[in-house]
Amino acid sequence: MSSSVTTVEGFARRVEHLSDYACTTNCWFSISMVPRKTDWAVIGGDPKTTALAYMDKAMNLWVVGRVQTLNVYIGSLDGNPTVRLAVELLRDIDEVAHADILRLVRRDTMPRAGSTMRMVSAGGPEGHAMLRRAYDARTEYKSKNEMPRVDITTFNVGDLVLAECWFVKKEAMGATTAFFSFRGISLLEEGERGKTETVPVNDVQFPWSI
Repeated sequence: MSSSVTTVEGFARRVEHLSDYACTTNCWFSISMVPRKTDWAVIGGDPKTTALAYMDKAMNLWVVGRVQTLNVYIGSLDGNPTVRLAVELLRDIDEVAHADILRLVRRDTMPRAGSTMRMVSAGGPEGHAMLRRAYDARTEYKSKNEMPRVDITTFNVGDLVLAECWFVKKEAMGATTAFFSFRGISLLEEGERGKTETVPVNDVQFPWSI
């Protein structure tokens, strides 16, 4: 899937296309396009850790929104980085879709205006891999191996991005937890803050204090 942009109108169409994209073959779904029939697929070899799936394959969920916070937390070990991302949802349909996904585990979840979708990556070797899953898609969104990579710490608050994640459920000691597991981020358009000389170039916080 490839989409280029040459005009403001073309850019708006591209953002709309990405916001409502679905590819059942590759199991890519914008959150507004998640199928009604879903299941859970084991990930990481642990039967108590599963990801929301379609046809037994973990769904790569997409959301288009503006960066609210993006933090890289190192902790006590340099070899254990974690990415934490919060994306402001821009459409009512995405706020409803976000709540619908959470409701699969948290039954009382209701849509809220101004909702934020929060993601966190795993640490260790996978955490290192996630640091490299940052791309420049301002001109065109296409195959990951064809898009230029960018330093994840160059994203700014207010940037319009396409963020990718899994919805992961963990069961331990009789309790169930769920979270959106960060899988990548692509820059679609710089926010106004990034274009203003009087504002610091990088508003990304480092590290994120938990």
